[in-house]
Amino acid sequence: MFVISSHIIEAAGQLSKNSNIDFWYLPTRMNGNVPEYPYTLQPGVTDDRHGMIIIRNEGILDILKNGKKPINVTQ
Repeated sequence: MFVISSHIIEAAGQLSKNSNIDFWYLPTRMNGNVPEYPYTLQPGVTDDRHGMIIIRNEGILDILKNGKKPINVTQ
């Protein structure tokens, strides 16, 4: 048994031509702008497209643009 994880959905189209490959995924459910993870495998290929919402929620674009913010340490 091998497990391969990819966010490249196009790979599933090519790989599905092989009868010895099964597809399973862990779904992400959105509660407004907050992702929820049920951690239950589902058969098939996910069509989730929540990556940018998670990136925005975590402020990753700002970090990439401005760099890491300095930590204010008082002594």
